[in-house]
Amino acid sequence: QTRGILRADLKLAIMSATIDAGAICSALEAPLIESRGRLFKVETFWRESDPPEAEIPRLCAWLSRSILKEREGDILVFLPSEAMIRRTSELLETIPEGCVTLPLYGMLDAAAQDRAISPDPQGRRKIILATPIAETSLTIEGVRNVIDSGLCRKAVYDPRTGLSRLET
Repeated sequence: QTRGILRADLKLAIMSATIDAGAICSALEAPLIESRGRLFKVETFWRESDPPEAEIPRLCAWLSRSILKEREGDILVFLPSEAMIRRTSELLETIPEGCVTLPLYGMLDAAAQDRAISPDPQGRRKIILATPIAETSLTIEGVRNVIDSGLCRKAVYDPRTGLSRLET
């Protein structure tokens, strides 16, 4: 409708790695253009039981140290909140030389976010402590290891009080 009414030269691209592209292209009577990315071998490890929420920063710091010793590449750690990011960062203050810990969450200023997603100018290995928002919206060059706490915070509306609250 917009092309017909306002701009005949308008082009629209719908891009996703996860949607059913065939169904959308069929519905829009549009061509499908595919671009295959590089595939990476993935190994998955998990704990059999969930630790208490208060233990998550300590566990993620310990796993990060283990990965630094045993594997190559940067580390991306998903934590549910800024508070857990700060606590995990405090626990990682004494990481080996040649490594750096960087936070990544929505309320950070643009320069700090850019530092987290860009290669380190000094060539150091990075441990990026991020909220799950980064899970679906970006790819960070150099990340070869991911630790996912499995937790996230979501706004939940309480009709009794008429207010929303964050729930982990």
